[in-house]
Amino acid sequence: MKKLLLGFILFTLSFFSLKAQESSFWKPDRLSLSYFGSHFTHPGVKLEAEKIIWKKDYLREKKQRNKRHEWVAGPSLGFYSHWRYQKGLFLQAHTAYRHIGHRGFTKELRIGLGFLETFVPHTFEVGADGSLSRNRFATNTYFMPSLSLGLGKDIRDSDWGYHIRPVIFWYIPYFPSQTINVALEVGISRRIG
Repeated sequence: MKKLLLGFILFTLSFFSLKAQESSFWKPDRLSLSYFGSHFTHPGVKLEAEKIIWKKDYLREKKQRNKRHEWVAGPSLGFYSHWRYQKGLFLQAHTAYRHIGHRGFTKELRIGLGFLETFVPHTFEVGADGSLSRNRFATNTYFMPSLSLGLGKDIRDSDWGYHIRPVIFWYIPYFPSQTINVALEVGISRRIG
């Protein structure tokens, strides 16, 4: 599993090194800031950067409509808080296929692989003499694959856009082997490239 994750991350990062050879500094094409609600209601924040790996523009001459297909990849960093159960910090590499219609309406399919570190409150350790002491830094580390579908809009004559993405992500390993979690991502993005 670790080899698969490492292979995916190196594959994604290899595109950045290829793009970096074209210019002196790697610069993402889009930055995004989102509300990331685990189970839809437990608040969090997600920050991501994207680089366009491949794009193809289409023009329908009869209707004068432009469309674009993009394949993007990049890193994301996020945090969420379930106040009674856990707080989670995650780092992912993601890739997505995005279709942008002639009015800026976007549809995308996104997959990601990364790590999730959870911090569990209200935990105690039992000492050798049987005494209890509070453990303030009880953590668990999980492999975190994710899948999401996104809808959004790129605003005309502007670099800004917005999106909404229902997200399914897994905790691996988890009792008994894995568990599935859902989240809602609602955010804004800005093209900078």
